[in-house]
Amino acid sequence: MSAKIIPPRPDLDQYRKQAKDLLKAHVQGALDALERLRSHHARFAKRDLAEIRATQIRLADAQFVIAREHGFKNWPDFQQHVRTTTAAVESIAFPERISVDGADLALRVHGWKDAKALVQFIAAGDVDHDDPGLALMSERLASAGICSVVSELLTEDEWVEDAINEALRFDIQLLGKRAAGVTAWIASQSTLANLPMGYVGGGTGAAAAVLATLQHPARIRALVSNAGRPDLAGPWIGRIDVPMLAVIGGEASVALGFTRSVMQVIPDRIPHEIRILDSATHPFSGESATRAAALVGEWFERYLISPSAT
Repeated sequence: MSAKIIPPRPDLDQYRKQAKDLLKAHVQGALDALERLRSHHARFAKRDLAEIRATQIRLADAQFVIAREHGFKNWPDFQQHVRTTTAAVESIAFPERISVDGADLALRVHGWKDAKALVQFIAAGDVDHDDPGLALMSERLASAGICSVVSELLTEDEWVEDAINEALRFDIQLLGKRAAGVTAWIASQSTLANLPMGYVGGGTGAAAAVLATLQHPARIRALVSNAGRPDLAGPWIGRIDVPMLAVIGGEASVALGFTRSVMQVIPDRIPHEIRILDSATHPFSGESATRAAALVGEWFERYLISPSAT
């Protein structure tokens, strides 16, 4: 079988997402995932599919398969090749991982050159830091002169654990504390420290964004829940003092109902809106992701870099 083709401008985050998707498919017992593991991973080459299904695998195993499928002997070699063939990678000025309260978290900084403001993405639940919708949103923000910082809130081992039991994604206190820790790291970077700053929270990360906002009241000037569950922040949402936008799909009826209820708690003196994307579910993709990116970009342009925001 010939190796998969690598495009001229490969995106390492998309390959990381492919590895996570393979890991999820293995947990679900998908036949294609089991076949890929057997075909490209020596540890599984002589096992039948039932044995492979019963074996717990790590994210590193899935990444190894992705590398082998593209003709490389291991993930580090494949990762290095993708990095060196990418036309422009701004994030080389910043570390790709940072430690927050002892947790090793993946990090990506985009659009920092000559930025006028900064938005930190807080993704959790059904939305992770490799989500294509976040990449689209980062590009939209960069076009307006807004830097984006995207970080994973769980370590790789925690992510594997949560793919099975789905517990950590609902630990709002943990996620909020780590999101606030990433903000503290941003504040320590001379290139980023003085930029007006906002949060985008996706999935249960929207609730974590509320808690992180309360931990950094002097830094955070605007907040967006993008296909998120801000209601999981409970009564804390009534204490935020920054403009808040909630973008949600019209087909996500349960989340929409919760979001409508919780937005009523925000005081009238604070600008807050709900924008509903008809026929969109959760998370956003395709045209709905493009529309969401436009709405989020407009919100931060208004509240982070317009004359009235300064």
